[in-house]
This record gives sequence, structure tokens and C-alpha cells, in this order.
Amino acid sequence: MNSDCCPFILRFSRSMQRQNPRIVRGGMPKPSPFGLPDRKVMAAELTKGFGFYRKFEYNFGLPVFNTLTLRDFSLSKSLRYHFLSTTGIRPTASLEINRLVFALSDSEALNRLNNQLVYGQGRNFLSSMSHIEGIAPLLPSVKIELSSPFECGLSDLKPDENVYIHTLPCADGHDMLVGFLKENMAAKNLKIHDLGGYTIIQTQIDDLKSRLDTLTTHSLVRSVSPVSTFIFRENYVRHGDLPLECISVRDTEKSYPRAAVVDSGIADFSYLKEWELDSFSFFNRSDRNPKHGTFVAGRLLNEGETFGGILYLNAGILPSEGSITLDEFHDRMDILLKKFHKTVKIYNISLGSDIPADTESFSAAAHVLDILQEKYDVLFVVSAGNYEPLRSDPFSVSEGSRVASPAESIHALTVGSVTHKETNVQSIHTPSLFTRHGPAAGYSVKPDVCAYGGTHEKRMGRLYPVGVFSIGTRNELAEDSGTSHAAPRVSALAAKLYHKYSHFFQSPDMAKAILLHYTRLRNRTSPDIFTGYGIVPDDHEGFEDMPNSLVYLHEGTVRHGNIIEIEGIPVPAGFFEKHKATGSIELTLVYKTKTNMNFPHFYSCTNLEPSLGFHRNGEWKSIITSKNLLAPDLPGISRQKLRETFKWQPVKLYQTKLTSARIPSKLTLRITPYKRDFYTENTDIRYCIVLSFSHESKNMFSEMLEKYGEYDGILEPASKMWKTC
Repeated sequence: MNSDCCPFILRFSRSMQRQNPRIVRGGMPKPSPFGLPDRKVMAAELTKGFGFYRKFEYNFGLPVFNTLTLRDFSLSKSLRYHFLSTTGIRPTASLEINRLVFALSDSEALNRLNNQLVYGQGRNFLSSMSHIEGIAPLLPSVKIELSSPFECGLSDLKPDENVYIHTLPCADGHDMLVGFLKENMAAKNLKIHDLGGYTIIQTQIDDLKSRLDTLTTHSLVRSVSPVSTFIFRENYVRHGDLPLECISVRDTEKSYPRAAVVDSGIADFSYLKEWELDSFSFFNRSDRNPKHGTFVAGRLLNEGETFGGILYLNAGILPSEGSITLDEFHDRMDILLKKFHKTVKIYNISLGSDIPADTESFSAAAHVLDILQEKYDVLFVVSAGNYEPLRSDPFSVSEGSRVASPAESIHALTVGSVTHKETNVQSIHTPSLFTRHGPAAGYSVKPDVCAYGGTHEKRMGRLYPVGVFSIGTRNELAEDSGTSHAAPRVSALAAKLYHKYSHFFQSPDMAKAILLHYTRLRNRTSPDIFTGYGIVPDDHEGFEDMPNSLVYLHEGTVRHGNIIEIEGIPVPAGFFEKHKATGSIELTLVYKTKTNMNFPHFYSCTNLEPSLGFHRNGEWKSIITSKNLLAPDLPGISRQKLRETFKWQPVKLYQTKLTSARIPSKLTLRITPYKRDFYTENTDIRYCIVLSFSHESKNMFSEMLEKYGEYDGILEPASKMWKTC
């Protein structure tokens, strides 16, 4: 991965971190035009609901949960600030983007709240209350409604099949729920799983459908769903044997990129073993079918006509029956990452489910991926999922063909598939008929990128897969198609980028940011629900060779309550024509945030907002702000709703185009953190930024290289090393 036009590094210093002068303190909210909700009705409903739950002995000592519904255009947290602070309501979960959940611990708490609801005064309080549509108990009927998306799966349960009981947060109450399940529901095989603060109970309940009414009367039960499973699909075709010469010889004295293949294992006698770093399996050899894993590993190592160049960790996680449950995946990955997270940072996971992601709430499976990546500072590259039956049109969309859970993971790099060749059905570089599309939860750009995964051709009136090539279990040339085989091409590039820059940036987030930024520069298209930010080239050589773009890399940390200001960022001289700026400026921001699955609609706890600009006459002038955020064009979604959800994504790309703009030769970049009103932690947030100045015809890179010495105060000396990378 040699490059002639490598990026420069912007320094980070603690002195860049300053107190935020504009922290919101809860100013006077503008009243809603709809007026106040019926205060006495809300109090009466709360009292009735509290009495309903407390009449059951098994709820004694447990909190009673209630819902707070916001008006449709009152989602901003500043509008509810005074109401929550005055009443003492603290949200503990969410059911919808405008419906929060809070707990009442006892009758005293109920009486205090009712008194405020009925008799509370004050302009700020009443203005804030006008943005509340209503408050009501979280009744069993609502919980059954929350379980209704899984009704088909629950109806088809086999007698010995387990389910997941999703719970509401309660520090010491889940043991009491287990006791209730044993005594009142005759539950068997009970297991409690803590998924990063979100608790699910796995159990087996005979004739569950007829007992659902009783189950949902327990205060801590939120909803019920079938057990989530991770699977893979394949359309495997064998061709002729491959010669051993197709495997590159590994130089034991040389350092290579590294990546893990989290899959079904790799064949014992595979030629690919030449490049195996280590092996770790969770099942016996007799319970292994390495066909899928071997093919995926071959796609990872493929370089034109040969295989090699990347050391891979053979992580056998999926047994021969081809599926594992969510809790098994979490536990196995936790064990794997404890052992290898310091030496392997990129993990290819060509596994998933058949459950389409929701656009407004995250799945528990996505949460598992996110908490593991945040905990161990690794990058998962996951497949977007295959849709069956095939779409008749490569650009047709439906709820059922949306990216499959856990592909909506906000920290993962999700990969879709595009066609690698032209057929009598499709042209090259169009979405494969099987690839799933976005948007995903929070209306995020998913897939993030696309790569070659296969196409179809029509013969005798039927569609037949035309796959991509890799190596089979018997060292034969093999053919298969699917997003499973697009993902490892992106994993390979991520591993190469991380390896190249790892002596300066230890987090794989920078590799992710570079990959997204340059893919966007190469494609020059708006984010798309099928291809994300663009198509990753199959040939990775010279990925960063873009002389018309001057690129800066920056990694730093910021704490809530502070801002970061990076001053003196040089604008290349070629960006100016007659002292006026002409060209485009692009910025990519990637960071890891805490996530909270109890709030699946307010899932990401942190929002970092960048602003590139300068001071003029004592005023801040912005060039890039949140208005320049590259968001998908989604018909039927209001701008306000899209803005309130999309800005919390920890992957954001911005672009502005300048024509004869008056800007100085040095700019300042600000990073401002925000957090959810239910999130109380105040830790450092590490972020990665890629910033570029591009011109259609001028060589931005060579000009900066000539003047490098003039900017040694802001540019790291390590920038010089990129010339010899």
C-alpha cells in the first residue's frame, strides 16, 4: 500500500481543550402552541396504574414504570429540561423516539409527582410542560404491543425453544423476576445476560402465547422476543484445483497487516495456513464446517491472482449447524477479544440474521457489537446481509430488505455488495440483487460502503448467481456470492490502513475514518441507501494517491463541558485564486461513544459537532457546520426529525464547496461535545478527524510538501514519514 500522496498529521495538545463558554443552562423554553395537557387526567392515570401493579404480590418492592410522551415537534432536550428538573422525573428507558419511560419507586414518589402535575406553577415549568403530550402507566397492553413485531416467531416456537425476556432497568430486581418466572410461569433453563447495562433473561416457557398476559403484569418485563441468532448463507460452486504457487510466500522477518476472520473456521490443510497468525476455536473439530470461513479468509487475502499479504486470526465461532444465539456470540467474542484485542484490531464478521433493522430503534444484537468494540477499541467489519427472495430491481426498496441486524451497529463498518461484472441482467457497479439497503436505526448511512460481492445472470428465464472467486476447503478455485464476501475486501483495506498508520494512531477508528474519507473522495457522490459513502476499489494499491486533495489527520480527546480548538490549520496556497478560495473542503469525524440499549431510540449517548472556521472582527465565521452534514435523502422524513436523530451518529461526513470565498490562509477547527439528558458520565471521548482541501485541477499535496517547514508548529514531524511509507 505505498502511496505518493500521503496525509499530514495535525498536532494534538491538552492546551487545545478549553471550557465550553456556551453550556446550556436551561433557558426559558418557548411554549408549545398546543397548550398544556390535562393535568388531573395524568395524575389519575398514574395513580390507577400504580395501584394495578402493586396489587400483585410479586411486584412488592419493585418500581412501577410509566411513560412520558413528547409532542411530535418537541424532541429537543432543552424543551423538556424544566419539566423534568421540577418534577424530579429521570428517564430510564424509551419506547419510541417521543416516548420516554420513568420509574416511581413508591407511593410517596407518586404523591410528590401528582402534586407537581396538578398544582405546579412557574413560567418555565408550564412552558416546558406544554411540550408534554401526556403521562400514563406502562400497562401490559403496551408491553404486548412491543412484542408484536415478533408475534410470528413467538407463535412458531417449538416446545423446547427458548425466548428472550427484555427487562426494564432495576438495580436489584432481576433476581425477583427470575423467582416470578419459576413460580408463576413454570419457566425452565433460566439465564440472565447483562449486555452492557441492558438485561435480557433467556428461558423456556411452555405455551407462552396463552401466558403472555400474565407475564407482562410483572413490573420489570418490557417485552418478549424469539432468541436472536447469527447465521450465514452461501451459494458455493467448486471449480478446478489451485496451484500452490497462487499463495504468496510469507517473509517471517517482515511485519504485515493483521485481521481476524470470525466465522466457521478455516480448513486444516488450506494453503492459506501459510498466513495464519493464530487459531482459536469454540467447538470441536467434529462440529466444524469450514467452507464459509475458508472462502471468507481467501477473500481477505486475495491480491489479484494470488493470496497473501495479511496475517489472519482464525477465530472459529460458528459450529457446523450454522447458527449461534446472541448471548453465545457475546460470550465467545468477549473471550476472544480479551486474548487478542491488543494484537489484532480489525475483525471481519460475515455473519448476521434475517431480521431487518428498524429505522428508529436499535437491536440488542447491534448493541452487543457496539459495547464490545467500545470496550476493547477494535473495529468490526460486518456484512449488510443477504435478502431472500432477490429483488427484481437492483434499486427497489422495502422494509423486509433493509440491512439485517446487527448491521446497524454504529461502531461497525457495514459493507454492502455491488456487481463485479456486467451480465445480461445487471451492469457493473450496481447494487447486487441480494444486497440489503439502508437506512438503519437513527436514519444512519448503512451500509457504510460497498465492495464486490457478486451478481446474477438470466438463463432459460431464470436467475443464476455469478459469484466472486476465492479458495475452497480442498484448495480449489471456488465461487460464491453474498455480502459475506464483500466485507472481507473492506476488512483487508482497513487492516492495511491500520498497519500503515499504527505507529502514530493506535485506535482503529483512524483507519475507519481514512477509509471512509478517501472512498468518499473517490466516488464524489452523496450518501446512498445502497452503496453508502461509495464503492471501495478491489485493488487497494495507491488508495490514497489523490494529488488534487491535501489531507490532514488528527486524533484527540475531549471532555464534556469543554471544547477543542485546533488553531493555525494551513489552507494550501493552490486553494486560492486571486486571494479567493475555490474548491471543496471535506471533513470526516469518527469516535466511539457509550451506548444505552434501555434507550434504543436515544441509543448513542454522545454527539460531537465539528465547526471549521475563523475569527473576523471578533466574531466566529463558520465554513463547515452541522448544516454541511452529508445525510441521506429520505422521502417522508421531516428535517427536524432527521436532524435530531442523525446528528448522534458517531460517524459523520461533511462537505462544503467554495467559489471565490474570502477566507484566511489559516483556519481553526472546533470540536464541541453534547450528551443525552439521561447520561451522567463525564469521561474523555477520543475522536479521529480526516480533513481535506480539494481542487479539480491543482496539485494540493506537492505545494504543501514544499512549504512543510513553515508549519512545524501545527504539523507533527511524523508527517514527513508518509513520503516513505
